[in-house]
Amino acid sequence: MSTITKLVPIPSGINQGIKPARQQTMLSLIGNPRATYTSKCQNPTNPLISSLIVVETVGRLKVRGLSPAVASLRAVIDEIRTSIPDVLRRSDTWNAMRKTHYAARPRRSAITRGELPSI
Repeated sequence: MSTITKLVPIPSGINQGIKPARQQTMLSLIGNPRATYTSKCQNPTNPLISSLIVVETVGRLKVRGLSPAVASLRAVIDEIRTSIPDVLRRSDTWNAMRKTHYAARPRRSAITRGELPSI
């Protein structure tokens, strides 16, 4: 098994005290991304949200998203590039998350506790 795919336990105490933002909180702060929704991927029409959307190249990825999220992704990729460059050399493709219609997704945690690959 390759070093970058070997499973290691998740450290205890990771992300303590962090809770996901509630939908009602996000709606009250920035409003709905769109006035109407369909089952297709659509751009936001809310001017506040639209003004935060950027398209940038991060590593080998062309990403489109909220500028703070793209900046965070850039920081992670930069850290990987300097501390564990083998991960970037071995990756042939990268997949980026895209927005989906919220109501179409089941209500569950996006991350489940388990094992992380060692790097």
